[in-house]
Amino acid sequence: DDVLIPANAPNSPHLAVTGNVANVRNITIAHGKSITFGTSRLAVYGDMHVMGDLVLNEDTSRLTVHGSLTFGQYSTLAAHAASKIICWGNFTTMPGASSTWSSTSWLQLGRYDSSYLHSGSTAFSFRNLAISTDYGASVTISAGSEADVVVSGVLRVEENSILRSESIRDVKLYMNYVNLGNIRFEAGTLALNGSINTLQTRAGDTYKSIKLDLSTTLSLANDLVMTGNMIINSGALSPGSRSIQLAGNWINNNRPGGFIKGT
Repeated sequence: DDVLIPANAPNSPHLAVTGNVANVRNITIAHGKSITFGTSRLAVYGDMHVMGDLVLNEDTSRLTVHGSLTFGQYSTLAAHAASKIICWGNFTTMPGASSTWSSTSWLQLGRYDSSYLHSGSTAFSFRNLAISTDYGASVTISAGSEADVVVSGVLRVEENSILRSESIRDVKLYMNYVNLGNIRFEAGTLALNGSINTLQTRAGDTYKSIKLDLSTTLSLANDLVMTGNMIINSGALSPGSRSIQLAGNWINNNRPGGFIKGT
């Protein structure tokens, strides 16, 4: 069945499901209303529209959306503990939407068919983001995205999965980067910040531009193919025995230590 939590409802629901998963077809949370997950799991077999507040409080709080998940203007997400959201379809954040995540909470995108991540809000970032698709499917950062994709924890691309980007916006990473599948960025910049040590390139990966603002020396797990620019602001790049194929500009703002010549 469809579920609507309307703006004029006297209360906002607290979802508590013991044992089995609660199932709905489509669900909408209106402006000014919220839904709170305890030790509960909800499966949405259609689409979910969050115009109000979504709260996941527990380690076992799970939300699985088989269709699209949209966070509307000025909606909020609070993901606590080791809670997890899984979205098989398109994931969209609108201007003014915001998020808070615990260090152990996750968002997982992708499944059988290719889908899009539309980043529309500078206040909606991600802690830990996993891309998990069937062979041949991909998750693509949409060309119309108005905001950077910011991942403050782990970006993990699972085996046989593909993360694409058609957006001119940055993908900003601050901690761990695990690439077991493929990265294919046709546009935009992969911006590496903080203490990332290894760019986990794989055969078949392509990047537009890469920007380093690191406190560490970055090594390459494989050869690197770029159709845009390499920009080194801080930290260093040490390719070792790996080759770098660059079609754009090489900009080293951290000379002479920004690049360590390989073998």
